[in-house]
Amino acid sequence: MKLRKTLPFAVTLSLFLSSPCNLSYASENSLNDSEYNIVEAKQQLADQADSEWANRATSLQTNENINVDSLLTKLSSEGLPANEIEEQLKPYGIYHLDVPQTSENLNSITADQSDIAVSRPDIYYDSSKKQWVIVGAGYWKTDNWLSHKPFVTSGGEIINIGGPDAFGVSFTNKGTTYTTSLKKTYATLSNGSGTTKESQVRSDGNGRFGFGFRLQDYILRKQGYTDTFTYVGKHFAGLARYDENFEKYSGTATTYYFHTFNKTSLDTITFGVSNTEVGISATYINKGSQIEAYSGDTNF
Repeated sequence: MKLRKTLPFAVTLSLFLSSPCNLSYASENSLNDSEYNIVEAKQQLADQADSEWANRATSLQTNENINVDSLLTKLSSEGLPANEIEEQLKPYGIYHLDVPQTSENLNSITADQSDIAVSRPDIYYDSSKKQWVIVGAGYWKTDNWLSHKPFVTSGGEIINIGGPDAFGVSFTNKGTTYTTSLKKTYATLSNGSGTTKESQVRSDGNGRFGFGFRLQDYILRKQGYTDTFTYVGKHFAGLARYDENFEKYSGTATTYYFHTFNKTSLDTITFGVSNTEVGISATYINKGSQIEAYSGDTNF
């Protein structure tokens, strides 16, 4: 994980790695296979998934019967490996693209001890809609978010933490012309115990350079003899759906997560920045209490 931070205390962030999918038609290329062609891999996945879906759809539910996007963000933000997510959602036409990781991708992993896990973006193909779905997600592995809770003496079940958190996926190293288009976006924050905040409104990015969301995170307080707290922001995930032409678009995808607390809040987020490794930059109001975290890369 790539990390920038401005904190009054030390916080170490690390990357959560999704396990590779073991579909029979997923890539079997080694990590160092320089001849691997991501565009051909996407075309192969789409063709074989469409064929399999056509044979299965008559006897299975379609994804109109469930909220596939809600399930994708929920399972991804809980750290479930992509192959397990695929097994749960394959009956609804969802197939995971298994992308070999290069040595550069793997070398982005940091130390294992951390507060937060941010996953590399996962790429799925929805054969029932002929759309590509890109998901970026993460979660807090500890309860150290409690140290960001403002001092509140009484009253109020909802306690905002700084300004809205921002998260999404940035695209860099784009090697082909952008001919695809965004069809839908969706994002969630949750406390992992039943309270979820969701949005279908994309806050940042135009699709070509990536996409992102801003949702206000907050602590949910249950008052009693001893107050208890959960954090609606502990789990976060956002996705974007692109049309079938996405299979011809290629580049590198990176999940980002910007968290603020105290009096700091996000001002601007810019995509397509050429002088940064992840192609994205942010500015802040009352800068000083923020965490910026980035995953390793996924080629698409």
